[in-house]
Amino acid sequence: MGSDPQGRPGRDEDVGAVVELLTEAAQLVRAREGRLGWPIPFPVEEVQAAAARGELRVLESDARVVASYFLVWEDPRFWGPQPPIAGYLHKLAVRADQRGRGLGAAALDRASAEVAVAGRSFLRLDCLASQGRLVEFYRREGFEPVGEIDLGAATDRRHFLLMERSVGHRDSARASGVDPKSVGRVGGAKR
Repeated sequence: MGSDPQGRPGRDEDVGAVVELLTEAAQLVRAREGRLGWPIPFPVEEVQAAAARGELRVLESDARVVASYFLVWEDPRFWGPQPPIAGYLHKLAVRADQRGRGLGAAALDRASAEVAVAGRSFLRLDCLASQGRLVEFYRREGFEPVGEIDLGAATDRRHFLLMERSVGHRDSARASGVDPKSVGRVGGAKR
């Protein structure tokens, strides 16, 4: 089954494994829902850029990347201008052969802990409203819808839910073991 997952900032050498993981997740959505979500294959450049900006996070088990996400401190595309009260999670994915181990919840708790240590109050995310299973997962993990937004061209309009939870959810900040010195750094500057 594997050892307990360890979370850490992503590194350049993780890019290939994360691209594979995100491509696998996109293929699963396409097979399950008959439509394309993320690009297949997932763009290497997007993951490289996230790693370079300090936004990539991974969970490892037995020296293998088993989950990943991006954590950013601003998200104007979905949330517009906001005061610095939240961290924003994107591209959460768990390896198909690792599902059911609680890794998605562990990633959310780790992200919440980073946000708390950075002195912010909420973890926010967006997801397609049509992805019922994903919306229910986030609700079970303490996220509540706080808004909606439609994005995309008129021929490919997509309806997103904006969701958030308090970073105090289940005492995630205390339980995750996040090093305060490693939090809130984007491109080397503390935010």
